[in-house]
Amino acid sequence: MARDFTDRNRWVRCNLLALLVIATYVGFPDNVSGQPWIERLKKENPDQLYVAYSQFGKCPFEEPSIRTMIEGLLVRSRLKQTSYAEWVSQEPNLFQLDIGVHCDDDEEAPYLFLVDTKFEEYVTVQRPAGSMQVFMSHFPGYARWGTFNPRTKQSDNHLRNTIRESVEDALTEYLKANFDL
Repeated sequence: MARDFTDRNRWVRCNLLALLVIATYVGFPDNVSGQPWIERLKKENPDQLYVAYSQFGKCPFEEPSIRTMIEGLLVRSRLKQTSYAEWVSQEPNLFQLDIGVHCDDDEEAPYLFLVDTKFEEYVTVQRPAGSMQVFMSHFPGYARWGTFNPRTKQSDNHLRNTIRESVEDALTEYLKANFDL
């Protein structure tokens, strides 16, 4: 049975998802000299990385199982996941790998999903009224998107593999930048 995209709410959600994907790939400043963001991936303690994971919508798996998978990817990359307390103590310049999984919560299958993986920096800026945290993300994203049917095991595996590939791509860039690989 063909899906009916005349429902305005569904149409809006699909277009917002498309805009998120486009912004992930297009919304970063380029430099003619190459990849200026690679230098900004280099860190003082490159064997430690703070990873923030969030999940939105009706995903076909529990959040802890994905956190465990991400932890395994970090261990295989020989990276120690920094705790939140350790991360916050690094002020004024905070750096993290942010992984967001957005699953469509429409009542009909197949559902849309977006895996939005990117590096982010938070820099403290001094202002006359006091300091404030400013979010900066001038790194390329490692986003993936597609469809899944929560009633099938193949879709669950497809979504998990998509998350894994996205995180592996980000970690590969990080390792190359910090360990001259």
